[in-house]
Amino acid sequence: MFSRTKETQQTDGTSLKGTHSAGEDGQLRRSITGHPSNLSATQEDALHKFREEIAAAGLYVPRSTPDGRRASHTDVALLRFLRARRFDVGKAMKQFTDEENWRRKYNVDELYLNFPVDEMEASKKFYPTWTGRRDRRGLPIYVYRLADLDSARQKELSVVSSDRRYQRIIALYEYMLQGVLNLCAALAKDTPSAINSASGVTSSLPPSQVSSVRTMVDLAGVSLSQLWNIRSHLQQASNLATANYPETLNSIFVLNAPGFFPTAWNWFQGFFDQGTREKIKILGNPSKDPSTLDVMTRYIAKENIPKAYGGDLDWTTGDDPKFDEPTGEWLRDNMNLNVIRGPLVIDPWGDVMDGRAANSDAGSSVGDSGVGIGGIGAGGLSLELEPPSPGPVEGMDKGPELLVPSGTRL
Repeated sequence: MFSRTKETQQTDGTSLKGTHSAGEDGQLRRSITGHPSNLSATQEDALHKFREEIAAAGLYVPRSTPDGRRASHTDVALLRFLRARRFDVGKAMKQFTDEENWRRKYNVDELYLNFPVDEMEASKKFYPTWTGRRDRRGLPIYVYRLADLDSARQKELSVVSSDRRYQRIIALYEYMLQGVLNLCAALAKDTPSAINSASGVTSSLPPSQVSSVRTMVDLAGVSLSQLWNIRSHLQQASNLATANYPETLNSIFVLNAPGFFPTAWNWFQGFFDQGTREKIKILGNPSKDPSTLDVMTRYIAKENIPKAYGGDLDWTTGDDPKFDEPTGEWLRDNMNLNVIRGPLVIDPWGDVMDGRAANSDAGSSVGDSGVGIGGIGAGGLSLELEPPSPGPVEGMDKGPELLVPSGTRL
């Protein structure tokens, strides 16, 4: 039960200055291990074996030095599956095979690239939204306000066929994976650290480690019956993420948690394994509770936290993402875009591949309406209850936990 001011030296050579608890330091170390440039010898061996096995199965084409051909999948992508299965190559092979077969079955790339722009924009209001900002380490920040899923929107969603709802979720996850995460990785690569720091990215990760999102889930104004009514909506997205988008969730802040939340959690905990639950922090009202805002600002600069949650960012759900200066500049310089509508693909090696021409709107202010479905089971959740208190936060890792049997960590 203590917190201390110190400089935490990360294993990638960067440093994170500020106030951290012992639990936070452990979480930081866990979050950066198992990535390119930060692998143990055993993990390196597992990655090498994994490449060999999926290549032998015809699921992976390795890089060819003589002709300059790039590999069919980046190590960043392959390592998501290995981390999800704790570097058990056999289990990672099974999940990767299932995921590749799933992508072929639903023709995912073609579905995404040809998804109607207007429908994609309309679908965003049902799922988490990218604010256009990044946390202190350069990971994209999403917000999901569950009160927005009121009876009118639930009725609107109910008229969409289950198959089409599923396709919408795929398109939005692909936006997160192929667009937003690759964009933030490119920013980590292309933006000088001083400029990133001025935008609140004070301890930027290497590009190869920008592969997950941080999400705020706002429960303000949500009733118990409303949570019950949307449970299948949440579970559908969670199941899809667990199977096909492993390790794309860094953490979730659950904000404005009502008194009945422990009861509701008993319904939802079956969606997630223990590893996923470890990525959730249950917090109070950051606009009224200094301790909650203190927790959040350890991970996110205040200028990148929406005003509704005690920060300085003039953004609310339903708005276009409000980019920081480096993000807006990168999109203008590399894609000649001020506003994005519909699918976005940025090459995982850092090159721009596709930004639908329909997205360009030179007369509008800089903003990106793309949505990634961060935080609906896309990778793991320890439910760490952080009871609101008027005093300083101590020992973030010592709050009461709700534990369930561990399963697949994604």
